[in-house]
Amino acid sequence: MVLKEMLARVEERRKAKNLSKRQVGILAGRSGDLIRNWERRAESGKPVERGADNEAIDAVAKVLGVTGDWLREGGDLDGDSLKLTQSTDNITYVPLFEIDAIECRGDRLHVPNELKAFGFPSDFLRRLTNSPYQELCVVAVRGEAMVPVLMDGDVVLLDRSRNSTDRDGLFAVGYGSAVKIRKLDRAPNGFQVSVLAANPAYASYEVDTDALHVVGQAVWIGRRV
Repeated sequence: MVLKEMLARVEERRKAKNLSKRQVGILAGRSGDLIRNWERRAESGKPVERGADNEAIDAVAKVLGVTGDWLREGGDLDGDSLKLTQSTDNITYVPLFEIDAIECRGDRLHVPNELKAFGFPSDFLRRLTNSPYQELCVVAVRGEAMVPVLMDGDVVLLDRSRNSTDRDGLFAVGYGSAVKIRKLDRAPNGFQVSVLAANPAYASYEVDTDALHVVGQAVWIGRRV
């Protein structure tokens, strides 16, 4: 069985699980580039046993809710081939970043390869936002600039499709090279926006809208009690 045919089954199950290729690799305990590495090897027509090791295949199969044998060999997807669990079928995984690791480089945003994923019940996530999961990320907050709205160690779900200054709210924004979470208030003239820290010990400022890079709007906050 060639690797390309196995990857077609991976793709089928990956889409059914609403997972990105990178998320599959990470959740399998491997590199986020695992599936793309397999795809590169598949282009040369390598058989499964030469393009992917069995341990990695079994780990990916577990993430995708099937057996390793079904991934390798195919066949009917019956009860014996499925390993469905509530923890994978009803969970949408969103990449998790440390906010300090996100940088603005000129007019481009540099987001590191995600090393972790944050799981949300899929129904709950749909109540928070209608945006596709590819537009979402979770960031871990550091610092005290947004106390008491946000505490050090809180996690925030960002909707990256909401990346303009045409609304007020809580946003991850880049000004200079750093990315921070701040409250945005639009000026009446529409050309400037106030970038506000909740903690009065930290500076707030007003900038031109075209000097501000909006990463996304906060749609959910998680906090340890």
